[in-house]
Amino acid sequence: MDVYAIGHIVEDSKALLLGITGATAFHVRHQANEAAHRLARHALSSPCELASKVRSNLVSV
Repeated sequence: MDVYAIGHIVEDSKALLLGITGATAFHVRHQANEAAHRLARHALSSPCELASKVRSNLVSV
């Protein structure tokens, strides 16, 4: 994905957040958000499933 496309995603996200009362967003570096990174990577390689418990590989993060 090129920087041009990412800019549009960011701008669209900002516009959507304006419609949600009390919503805030900020950038978090990958290293500081390891749990979200692992969860996203898992989601890309897994079939759709409903998780009711925290996965063991995320508990340690």
